[in-house]
Amino acid sequence: MTFLILFFKFFYIGLFAVGGGFAIIPFLQDLVDEAHWISQNDLSNIIALAEMTPGAVGVNMATYTGFALIGVLGGIVATLGLITPSIITVGLISRFWQKTKTLPPVISVFNAVKAAVIGLLGSVFMTLFLLIFQDENTFVLDIRKIGLFIATFCTAFYFKINPILYIILLGVIGAVIGL
Repeated sequence: MTFLILFFKFFYIGLFAVGGGFAIIPFLQDLVDEAHWISQNDLSNIIALAEMTPGAVGVNMATYTGFALIGVLGGIVATLGLITPSIITVGLISRFWQKTKTLPPVISVFNAVKAAVIGLLGSVFMTLFLLIFQDENTFVLDIRKIGLFIATFCTAFYFKINPILYIILLGVIGAVIGL
């Protein structure tokens, strides 16, 4: 793998993964399924690390993926590839935004983007669901994982606790019960 290929792969991801950091997960899944650049286990670790570290989740995922593939320079190249389309797009749009934001074609484009984002986020949900409940390509319904999910969801819904505390607590619980 060369740095140029890595840059353009993440440039492509940055161009089409609209909707926030988690929107790049389906594209990273392609790196597992089609390109075989990383393993499913690597992807799980990359997602977990990206969520735990400060900064934009998508950028963190690109950095960790590039690092896993080529090292420090790979992380830098993947990150630059991911953010370059946004820099270009924002630069172009900002010049015309005030004049065009109320035009019907512009509103239609943004409505279409919203629909695409919903689809991508649904795909992200399914990917994460399968990552949690899949063991070596076999679907495993683990009551411990389901119980932790329900308890975390209910706790997060009813109590406003800092998400970092959830991460730490669930990490400790997962280590204790062997998840």
